[in-house]
This record gives sequence, structure tokens and C-alpha cells, in this order.
Amino acid sequence: MYLSIEGGTKKQRELIESFAVFAAYKLMSDKLADSIEVDIEITPKLFKEDGNIGDVIWEDKNHRPKQYCMRVDNSVKLRRVLETVAHEMTHISQFASGRWIEMYKSKQTKWEGKLLKKVPDYWDRPWEIEAHGREVGLFIQWVETMGYGDEPWTWDDLDKYKQAHE
Repeated sequence: MYLSIEGGTKKQRELIESFAVFAAYKLMSDKLADSIEVDIEITPKLFKEDGNIGDVIWEDKNHRPKQYCMRVDNSVKLRRVLETVAHEMTHISQFASGRWIEMYKSKQTKWEGKLLKKVPDYWDRPWEIEAHGREVGLFIQWVETMGYGDEPWTWDDLDKYKQAHE
């Protein structure tokens, strides 16, 4: 996988690079992951300007694209930034494998080979259900693999509560 990252702090760039590579090879075959290019822009303005913590678009073609641009807002906690990277990497795997195809000219969407006559509401879209479902699991696997479990930035509020009451 070719990866370039701009913006953010050095630590954010290093962690996002490590995590994006980890997620790519968890979500895709090695051959598919090796074939993609991802440019990541870290910005503190995305949510304020677009109402999103992250997004991703393909830049070459709509069927099995290989080039992507991801944006992620770093004005939120680092754990949330990384979970957002997991969400967007899940979308990249969906596009790169051909499971999700957006046809902007005709304003149609294909999911797993079926043309959707009507795109469901955001929370009911199968590609969003999968992406939201993968966020935390990928993050926890990476934290355990990298040995970051003692780092406070990896904890969610429940972790803090449990530690404070042990």
C-alpha cells in the first residue's frame, strides 16, 4: 500500500500511518492492499466545515478504484481519529473489492452486485453498518498488537471508569 499523510502532528501522522496499514491488511487480501494508494489529509476544520469527522473518495475510477483521498478531523480525541480511519479504511476495502460501487453520473449505487433502487437512510446503509461495526474492533486489535493498551489515549470512557473504581 502506498500511503501519504499531510497535516496533524508528527505523532498523529505516525500513529495514523501504522493504523491505516494495519487496517488495510486486516480488511483486504495482501494483493488488494498492496495495489492501493491512499492520501490522508489531517485537518482540524473538517467537522466545522462539512459536519464529518472523516470521509474518503476514490480518485481514479468508480469500479474497483485504487487511488483514494481520505480526510480526518484531528480536533477530536486521538482514539476517535483512529476509529474514523478504521471506518474510512472499511469503505476503501468495499470500493477496492467492488462490493460498493457509486455511479455518480447516473446517481445510482450498487452494493454486492445489486443495484439499489433507493439508497437507505444513512444508518441503514449496509456499507455504513459494516464500517461503523469495524471501527472499535480494528482499533482494539491494533492497540493490542502494538502494545498501546496502557496509553491513556487508547481508553474509552468505560475504561477510565473501570480503572478509577478498581
